[in-house]
Amino acid sequence: MLQVRLSDGLIVQCFFSISSIEEDRFEVYGQGGKLFVDRYRSLCVEISGPTVDSIRLGQLWRGLKTLTHAPYLLKKFRAPGHEPSYREALTHFVTAARYHRPASPDFYDGMRSLMMTEAAEESARAGRPVTIPDPAV
Repeated sequence: MLQVRLSDGLIVQCFFSISSIEEDRFEVYGQGGKLFVDRYRSLCVEISGPTVDSIRLGQLWRGLKTLTHAPYLLKKFRAPGHEPSYREALTHFVTAARYHRPASPDFYDGMRSLMMTEAAEESARAGRPVTIPDPAV
């Protein structure tokens, strides 16, 4: 578990596990509801409202929508390489390299990711929060 306070004061909580069930989900909770995507089962970013009724209705709608895309989802589940994001990321990188354009994520994004990982490990060892400077500044 990782809890991060952003420079604007927003608190972000992240939960990671390499010894749990096979899932690859990204969820964002807020006052107005929830955004989520499951790389194995979703076709796009899904949105749930803040009420129980809107959540149930959304689950029913997603279940019905999933049935119409069952062949694609089965292919996606069996071979994660068919996940469109892989193709899009590789296409973006090749285009950037071919036309000498900046790629995204860039060097600083990678550096920030590494700094976040190192800070989380240091915080766990020391038992205290760790501040991360912006490497681009």
